[in-house]
Amino acid sequence: MRTLSLFAIILLINTISIYSVKAQTNIYDIQYVEPSSNSDISPYINQTVTVRGVVTATKEPGNLGTFFIQQPNLLAWAGIQLDYSIALSAVEMNDIIEVTGKVIEDDGVTKISSITKVDIKGKGSIQPVSFNPDAFTNSSLAKTEQYEGMLVSLNNTTQPIYVVNSNPNAPLNNGEWRVGSSLNDVQSGCRILTGVQSSSISSSLNVSYVNHVQWVTNAGVLNVAPIIINNGNQFYNITGVMTYNSDNIVLLPRTNDDFTKSAIVTALEDNLSFKKLNVYPNPMVTDAIIEFETNQVTTVSAEMYDLQGKFIQLLGHWTDLPVGSHKERIEPGDNVSSGNYLLKINCGSESRTLMVKVN
Repeated sequence: MRTLSLFAIILLINTISIYSVKAQTNIYDIQYVEPSSNSDISPYINQTVTVRGVVTATKEPGNLGTFFIQQPNLLAWAGIQLDYSIALSAVEMNDIIEVTGKVIEDDGVTKISSITKVDIKGKGSIQPVSFNPDAFTNSSLAKTEQYEGMLVSLNNTTQPIYVVNSNPNAPLNNGEWRVGSSLNDVQSGCRILTGVQSSSISSSLNVSYVNHVQWVTNAGVLNVAPIIINNGNQFYNITGVMTYNSDNIVLLPRTNDDFTKSAIVTALEDNLSFKKLNVYPNPMVTDAIIEFETNQVTTVSAEMYDLQGKFIQLLGHWTDLPVGSHKERIEPGDNVSSGNYLLKINCGSESRTLMVKVN
């Protein structure tokens, strides 16, 4: 038998090391667990790895508020969340990045944490995998775990999907709402989380659709005009990143562009031309003017809430308003002290909420 030279041995060791690192850097290998194992813990838990993926969500202004990357050309076990590090500060959407950090499990979510190095390798893109929202009614190791961290689109082929339950956690409210394929089944469908940022989860402050006025300012302040969703609202498609929130599988839309509205939702929202909705002066002292437009004969009301979502008073109720521009005066009562408040404008079954200040 021929004796290997020292150079050949070193070369062989280096080659084995290189291929070992490459095998370890696949997001698929980090995320995959056998459904029969009864455990969602990554086999690489507490190990330092180098992973590569395309950025699907970021902390850039106007985006989700946290980082996710995804391995291209896979339909499952391909996404992962990144805990924020200053090394990620230059990363943008669709960047292909290589990240070195530690694999952790955080409240059931696999993440790359303690990131020490980030290299931007170029640009890429990820197409979301498409599902009927009813596929995510319940979290399941066998059925839903494989989509954790991945970009997913919810739709019902040519039919709309519905808001079937505006608060599936009632009487509590953690910001989740449910969309499904049937209005008659409030228990089936995927949970959506928007407008809430906390120590345990970051949903987007750049999505208008929230399930209560409290999320305009609680757990983060929305950066876009809020739209309070209602049961029966329809969408054709909702895209976002799948993750877990208190053991529930939830979708995190990133921006309003992740929503494709049905014609019915568009019509409802267009009852008021909210692009021209205005309140002045703001701050107000004794009164203010609400300026808005309607595109059909309708009823409009204005309500005031405190920043915790507690109703303060009805400021105005105007019936049979004709099509066109309107200016209506509102006067907060003497019992309203100085401070910031939420002004909710209702038109039919839809509403918008603005922040106002009383001096």
